[in-house]
Amino acid sequence: MTTLQTILETNDLQERRITVPEWGGVEILLRALSTAQVRALRKESAGADGKIDELLLTVHIIIACAYDSGTGEPLFQRTHRDALMGKAPKVIERISTEVMRLSGLSADAAEVAEKN
Repeated sequence: MTTLQTILETNDLQERRITVPEWGGVEILLRALSTAQVRALRKESAGADGKIDELLLTVHIIIACAYDSGTGEPLFQRTHRDALMGKAPKVIERISTEVMRLSGLSADAAEVAEKN
């Protein structure tokens, strides 16, 4: 296998199981964002003025990266967006922050990228 093949075929996206006490103690599987997902989610979360709605972005991150820990199937669909927007901000923020950490994206890095 060539170096290029090794790089392209290696799954470098981290996963982590977390327990969400506020949601009845359920365990969910979080998967890191790919570069393509980061781009798409930022675009999807931007308003007409191009500014990113941070709360909407956090919900979109959860929809994209939260999986059933037992089956590995996606937990949420886009149709769940409004229901997730009705959840406690501290929970949504904590889960999306963990996804950002798994993805190697800090809050500071996200702010810098947004400004650029």
